[in-house]
Amino acid sequence: MGIRIDLTGHKYNRLTVIRAIRKDKGGQTVWRCRCDCGNITEAQGGHLRNGQIKSCGCYRSEYRSCKCREATGDKALHWKGGVKYLGGYKYIYAPSHPRATRAGYVKASRLVAESKMNRYLKPHEVVHHKNRNIEDDRPLNLTVFPNQAAHIKHHAAQRRG
Repeated sequence: MGIRIDLTGHKYNRLTVIRAIRKDKGGQTVWRCRCDCGNITEAQGGHLRNGQIKSCGCYRSEYRSCKCREATGDKALHWKGGVKYLGGYKYIYAPSHPRATRAGYVKASRLVAESKMNRYLKPHEVVHHKNRNIEDDRPLNLTVFPNQAAHIKHHAAQRRG
């Protein structure tokens, strides 16, 4: 049996934990929570911490009632500030960018390199992180190669010595 973590006062998505009320059949602590909409609900601590429970149910009904396919950017319910991570790379929401994905995101390193060069990068140009840390998007750490072949050649030369 694990140690019970006191979640009182913690906020998880739209729920603020009020107090522990009981243990369920599996031995999990059930917490009484107040939703941002004002409703009171109950949830297991594990479900609160891992994000499985987001609200009293109001989120789901709002999500279903909205025109979700039309809601994009900061109007979408799942908006996280325009930043997301895929494969370790940071992506920024920039829907008007010529190289944006269908969802409107562009690699942050590409945006920084373009800003440094005062132009959009061509589709075949590749951004390289000099220190090989893909989270380090400082301008001094980025180099632009004319194509993927030149980028691969650079890495091969580094491996040889």
